[in-house]
Amino acid sequence: MAQKKAPNAPKQPFPNSAYREYYREINKLLEEERKAMWKLFDKSLRPLIHEYRGDSGIRYDDAMDDIRRMLNNMKRRSEQSIFNEERLRRIVSNFVNKVNKVNKNSIMKQVRAVRGVDPLLRDRWLDSFVKSAIEENVSYIKSIEKTYFDRVQTTVYQGVRRGKGLNEMASDIKKYANVSKSRAKFIARDQAGSLYGDMTKKRHQEAGIDKFVWITSLDERVRGNPAGMYPDAIPNHWELHNQVFTWVKGVEKYDGIIPGSDFQCRCTSKPYVAPENEE
Repeated sequence: MAQKKAPNAPKQPFPNSAYREYYREINKLLEEERKAMWKLFDKSLRPLIHEYRGDSGIRYDDAMDDIRRMLNNMKRRSEQSIFNEERLRRIVSNFVNKVNKVNKNSIMKQVRAVRGVDPLLRDRWLDSFVKSAIEENVSYIKSIEKTYFDRVQTTVYQGVRRGKGLNEMASDIKKYANVSKSRAKFIARDQAGSLYGDMTKKRHQEAGIDKFVWITSLDERVRGNPAGMYPDAIPNHWELHNQVFTWVKGVEKYDGIIPGSDFQCRCTSKPYVAPENEE
């Protein structure tokens, strides 16, 4: 007797809209901080350093005390107004909820396709999952702000001590702002894939689906694509496309990864349901 074909589930969409909006929101914070920092440097720190170097009678220790005070005040204002806890949690909560909405709609369609009925997803795990995701992402955003401030502070302190040019200091400060934006983009994309993959695993398992099919985006950015940007990447996601794995073990040769768990992974999955007479 011919083997009965297994039902085919629709592919998952990657939560691109949620990722892009999250990046835009983080970027707004960074832009506010960049403008505030540049104003401080251009209007206050630069004239002070220039005056100190002009043999105006200002002692080194006094100049450094003033610089330290200005930077510390700037950091305190930034934490209170730009990167305050309530604002960060609102941005992150909106992001996590949007990823969850896309994921739940996708899983409903997938399970309906393979089971033939609307799934009953109780999501008892969701509250604790969301709380943990919010805490993690708030800490990531704060780390961007801290790294930026620390770099600027080090540049100013060392610049004054070593006689570094003011224009060179200004150039470094501008460069750090661009680095912060790149870091924000990395975090936004990485977290979109990571949260999406974890939600998929939990919902598939809740629906009694123990195996999944790994799906890549099949473009030049996929790790391991021979004709792509990262042909020698390990783990090789290209070779995993359309392969079947269990949610319990993941991809064992790559330490149990699942779609989305590798950094900046855009891979997704669909349920694997074996044909009726498959042994």
